[in-house]
Amino acid sequence: MKTADLAQVVRDDCHNQGIWFEIISYHTSLAKRQRLQGFTGDTLDRNQPIFALINKMGFKVEMENESRVFKINLIFEDENQGRGRV
Repeated sequence: MKTADLAQVVRDDCHNQGIWFEIISYHTSLAKRQRLQGFTGDTLDRNQPIFALINKMGFKVEMENESRVFKINLIFEDENQGRGRV
């Protein structure tokens, strides 16, 4: 699987303003143009807002818990899935 490692940090005083959503949306667009299939990255187990946003954005998520850090694979949904294409 061809993925890109993605690391993003949003300053504490800028949380809950849609910044992470915009960054990930833009990077997803760029990655799909390069025919990548998703992103890999790490997040702390206490970062519940990111888990909620990842689900909201429709990524297929694969996680591996190592101590208090989750290794995450965010896989792009197949755009042809469910459209009758073979």
